[in-house]
Amino acid sequence: MIKAIIFDLDGTLLDRDRSLTAFIENQYDRYPAFHGVEKNEFVRRFIELDQKGYVWKDRVYQTLVEELQIALNWQDLLTDYVESFQNHCVGFPGLIETLEQLKEKKLKLGIITNGFGRFQMNNIKGLKIEHYFDEILISELEGLRKPDSRLFQRALTRLGVAPEESVFVGDHPINDVEASIAAGMKGIWKEDHHFERPSKVSSVITELSEIKNVLANFEKKKRTIYILSGPAGVGKSTTSQVLVQALERSAYISGDDISHLPVNGRGQPWICEETLKLTWINMASLVKNLIKFDYDVVIDYVAFPRDVDWFRQQLSDYDLTIKYVVFMVDLETLLLRDQLRPKEAQMGKEAPFCLKNLKRL
Repeated sequence: MIKAIIFDLDGTLLDRDRSLTAFIENQYDRYPAFHGVEKNEFVRRFIELDQKGYVWKDRVYQTLVEELQIALNWQDLLTDYVESFQNHCVGFPGLIETLEQLKEKKLKLGIITNGFGRFQMNNIKGLKIEHYFDEILISELEGLRKPDSRLFQRALTRLGVAPEESVFVGDHPINDVEASIAAGMKGIWKEDHHFERPSKVSSVITELSEIKNVLANFEKKKRTIYILSGPAGVGKSTTSQVLVQALERSAYISGDDISHLPVNGRGQPWICEETLKLTWINMASLVKNLIKFDYDVVIDYVAFPRDVDWFRQQLSDYDLTIKYVVFMVDLETLLLRDQLRPKEAQMGKEAPFCLKNLKRL
């Protein structure tokens, strides 16, 4: 059961791009010394030097003053930034509504953010959201920075929850998502196209309002995908039918049936790579739909480890278990059973090759 949600600040709760642009434009207007440069060019260069907030502003202002030959003290500009940025803070759409909903659910809320203590706290106050949070950890004040797992563990301790009872929401693939998962939490990536997708992720959102649905999915029973593999004629289908009837809420996918969806132009999947690829793509789409509706799924198809690895990657956003079972039989029995199958379904000389590769597992 989820008891706590911890958020990153910049790029997650605070729309830093809009906030920064609003501040830069305001600062430009207040300092006539900037006006020798077009406002758009000044804003563009500032944002470029800022690098999504990963370059501190002392370096940004020093560079700007030097490049634009501005008769201003960069330290005065930095002080103005530290004191005034909070007046231009803009939250992402749905920020207040989402926090209200989470508090109504009696969830504990926290923030972990890298940055300077006073500056980040002022920004939280600028968003008028400080009162929603039970704990706020800022790297300068804690002496630790994300992605250090100790910072996540410290937040969990203060909130009084276990890692498996908590969720972290952030936009940075490594510092937020992968780091929180490494700490034992569920990591939600608030998608930002500036970054590459995290290598590990529990779920993905584009809007804060989606969090409530993600939490509902986390609370659902963890579902299982059973992949029953083996050469044709070893009893996969019979076993699959027994298994699917034994499960409380289940669905059955016959890989053979899926591979026959294309009619004209279809190749035999054990020979035609295109048919095989399309079959797995279609099965992955079906499984995603079934999982969303809370079904366990039994797949009956010849599957090699490379197929299962690809399949697992397609479902990496879902909290589920994949069980891969391979049925075996001796060659003589396999050939006999293959001959009893409809001619168009017979593997022929491919049957021994399939058996040989599966035996290597």
